[in-house]
Amino acid sequence: MTPLPTVELELFKALEKTKLIQSKDTCNYSRCGRTDKGVSAMGQVSAFTVRSNLVPEDRLENGCKEYPSNKKIELDYVQILNGVLPTTIRVLAWSPVPDSFNARFSCKGRYYRYFFTNMDGELDIDAMRTAAGYFLGEHDFRNFCKLDVQKQITNFCRRIDRADIVPYEGVPANPGSKMWMLELQGTAFLWHQVRCMMAILFLVGQRLETPEIVRDLLDMQKYPTKPEYEMAYDIPLVLYDCLFDDLEWIYPEESSRARNKLLQDSFAIWHEYKLQETMSGLMCATISRTREIASGKQTDRKSGICTGEGQLKATKAYRNVAKRPRQEAFDIVNERYRKSAKYGQQQRKMEAKARSRGNGDTMEGIE
Repeated sequence: MTPLPTVELELFKALEKTKLIQSKDTCNYSRCGRTDKGVSAMGQVSAFTVRSNLVPEDRLENGCKEYPSNKKIELDYVQILNGVLPTTIRVLAWSPVPDSFNARFSCKGRYYRYFFTNMDGELDIDAMRTAAGYFLGEHDFRNFCKLDVQKQITNFCRRIDRADIVPYEGVPANPGSKMWMLELQGTAFLWHQVRCMMAILFLVGQRLETPEIVRDLLDMQKYPTKPEYEMAYDIPLVLYDCLFDDLEWIYPEESSRARNKLLQDSFAIWHEYKLQETMSGLMCATISRTREIASGKQTDRKSGICTGEGQLKATKAYRNVAKRPRQEAFDIVNERYRKSAKYGQQQRKMEAKARSRGNGDTMEGIE
């Protein structure tokens, strides 16, 4: 069976093709976080033990204050990897890190953005802001995630440092844009957590739920198990940045060939999608017979739920979250998985992987 094309798969193909690593199992690989299929990452960070031009005593991560002559003495990891990666995957910078560094556990915070439109004021932005405010602080988010039985998670407490709904003017800036975004920053996130949070915010924005539904879902006395609801669309979500202490990111020099190529590739992608946006916008304006993009109104008797896809999900009648069926408790689901044959296979695979893990040459983080 051919593996699904993923950013991680393409990255390892590039690392092996350029002989920077021998294999995935021997390079001490770690990543800051995983993203769902369809979700983008602008500031993802991964760490590997890779080939180096420098002897150990001359490496920054081993206490050397600066490279012996200049930064060019080390391999140009950005140019090497971008030379073989697909143009939709770009390495922006790299940083030397100590052997103890782990891209996931050394991360101090993750910063997400979720984009959505509000064409005719159909979403109550003020209500969404009020609801988002209830996320701030440390809470149990079991009602805002999907349970990952393979990880056997029992602690669902996470801290949110920022949660706000703000206008997005775009690039280049367009003050009249009707695009908005959820800006979300926290220490760590559960599987599908941001999409679940956004799904409830959409219900609040449609005035189908009050902002206090967020506060109630964070109360384990009121909601000990998760009500059933559909997650928000994956495409508008982006892992925008990962926050670390004391990393010296090394970017391509301003006038270097590597930086110019990076900009050219990024511009080509932006240009293609900008043309598609322009053409599809022209079609909407032509059909609506105005100069404005029109989304169309709900004309049948069914109500619709906003999930961020651009079209409402049809439903016969809206049922409040409080009245919906509940999922099984996480401890019951976890216990059932521990008794399965798949769990035993997973444990044996992890043990074999731990035994085969070796030491490489030098540890690098890439963004």
